[in-house]
Amino acid sequence: MGTATYALGESPTIHINTVHGDLEIKGREGGEVLVTSDSMPESRQQADGLTIEQCEDDLRLTVPLGAKVVVERAEGDVRALRVAGLEIAAVQGELEAESVRGHVDLRRIEGDARIRDSGQITLGRIAGDLNVESISGACTVHDVDGDARVHGVASASLRQVGGDLAISNGGACRVGTVDGDVRAGDLSDLSIDRVGGDLIADLAAGNLTFKDVDGDVRLRGSVRGLDRARVGGDLTFDAALATGDHCTFDVDGDVSLAVPAETDLALHADVGGDVSGVERRGDEGPVDVIWGEGGARLSLRIGGDLNVYRSPATASRDTMPRPAAPSASEGRGVPKTSRDAPVEGTGGDPDLALLEAVARGELSPEEADRLLAR
Repeated sequence: MGTATYALGESPTIHINTVHGDLEIKGREGGEVLVTSDSMPESRQQADGLTIEQCEDDLRLTVPLGAKVVVERAEGDVRALRVAGLEIAAVQGELEAESVRGHVDLRRIEGDARIRDSGQITLGRIAGDLNVESISGACTVHDVDGDARVHGVASASLRQVGGDLAISNGGACRVGTVDGDVRAGDLSDLSIDRVGGDLIADLAAGNLTFKDVDGDVRLRGSVRGLDRARVGGDLTFDAALATGDHCTFDVDGDVSLAVPAETDLALHADVGGDVSGVERRGDEGPVDVIWGEGGARLSLRIGGDLNVYRSPATASRDTMPRPAAPSASEGRGVPKTSRDAPVEGTGGDPDLALLEAVARGELSPEEADRLLAR
């Protein structure tokens, strides 16, 4: 095994044309570049750096911490650690990059790619899986054939993911198409065009928008800005809407709607199946219910059933639902202690829930008799 040493200063540019084996790059203090291989490549030193034409075997480089490394083609795996910048046109194997202070620019990776603790990232196509973590700058990804995990990025843009996507702890994220499932949490904003599988989102704050989900959708946290979103499966909505916001869903399956204890919501739903937890107009009419002042609006077109239930927090009398502009024949709205609404402390027994509501003064005996007769 041979080793060559080049004195290039603290911030050289290293060009590598072709490596037929694996490539390992490590940064360290100082101004020297060490080139190590079983088959020493032809190298040319310039004023601002070094060019390595072709290496027939594995290649190991030790470079200054301020070095930028540019690789045209690596036929094996690539591992880069503690450099200022990394640019690679093609990697036939896998890629691992860590602590790249500047820009990571990868055009095509045939295997998996793992990048962490780095600056700005631009990725072309990743044929395997992608794992990105702790990125201080923008993360731009065109295509991932496998699964993608993105955690702790300042902002992210992903055009297409062939597998599943897990994205969390970041800023604004824009996603085009995901063929598999999406799990998202703790993002300032999330926008998705299409999801082929399920979507599970738990956003403590920020905006969530999506256009089309073929599978089920489960939403928790604070949700805003959903307009005419299509859900091919079931929708579980356990999220808070801000006063003045309006969300619209077109759901092919069932809907489970959790109503928080202190909510300000107006609900309108056209339901193809059964309704539980609130009353509807007649046997097949729409559902119109208001909680609080109805400052937020939720509109649903549901192909299956609608189940409205109370969130775990205990509701006060001020948060009981009331029908929106009822007619004389429609009567009063059903409070949250209706037979169809799960209530804490009752073991799920709807009759017991009604009796306890009468005891608390939330329901009159006449109303309880009418509900028990349903």
